[in-house]
Amino acid sequence: MTERLIAGVALCLFAILTAPASAVVRRDDIPDAGYRAVDDAIPVLGDARGEGPDGLKKGDAFNAASVTQVEVTYGWASVFGTKEEHVTLTPSLDRYELTGTAKEVEGPLPPTDIMEASLKGSRKLEDVTALADALLAPAVSEADAMERATDAFMMGDCHKRLRRSDILIAMRRYYEGNWTDDYPSFAVTVTFRDGRKVTATSRAKANVPLPWIVDGITTWNQAIPIAVGKLMPVQSLSRDRLSYAVKPDRLAWGSFDDEGVQRRIQRLKIPCGL
Repeated sequence: MTERLIAGVALCLFAILTAPASAVVRRDDIPDAGYRAVDDAIPVLGDARGEGPDGLKKGDAFNAASVTQVEVTYGWASVFGTKEEHVTLTPSLDRYELTGTAKEVEGPLPPTDIMEASLKGSRKLEDVTALADALLAPAVSEADAMERATDAFMMGDCHKRLRRSDILIAMRRYYEGNWTDDYPSFAVTVTFRDGRKVTATSRAKANVPLPWIVDGITTWNQAIPIAVGKLMPVQSLSRDRLSYAVKPDRLAWGSFDDEGVQRRIQRLKIPCGL
């Protein structure tokens, strides 16, 4: 009797273990819609070593869908007037919708002319991804940035007429931004779905403006201003400053103590920029 009982139990266990598994059990009294999860209940997954937004670190790639908002604020002031610009990007299907305002005041006090405009448009997911990737990337040192900027400037025919050492010195002095009556400011905030925010600011005068302070860390990563510039609409007051490369006439400002180098830079006809 005992042997039969043991054999019966073993047979039942064998049947259970060898039975085909089914991941979904469907009931006749529940419609198909009842098995669908609400979008907000589905967790957002990152594509960086299995980490999601909570685990994002500088240098990690991530899913652009985890960015819920991008805010960009630009300001500029001089004795000739002021400029203000506020832009917000929010996700909409497979793109990001852009809305914002711009205001330009010309002339010393009292102002002689005031222009205001609304900004609208849309941007691709990869444009937002490029900005967030740049903000999360490891910090770039000033020395590395100046070397790269010099190499880029020397591309084409520039290297045939100028010494690299002269350009490197001029580039460093240009980025010191020692000229007056030109006071820009940039502020960028990227908000992730989990509520985390990454903020970057800069008061650099150069084109492309460097350095930036990202969550308290200084970086000379030119990918940040370039990515911000691509997000701004064509009619933006700040787009030119963010996107335009260093031009010979501006770089010449960095060679004010060497008239020979300054004249050679000013005579360049090609925009050997970044």
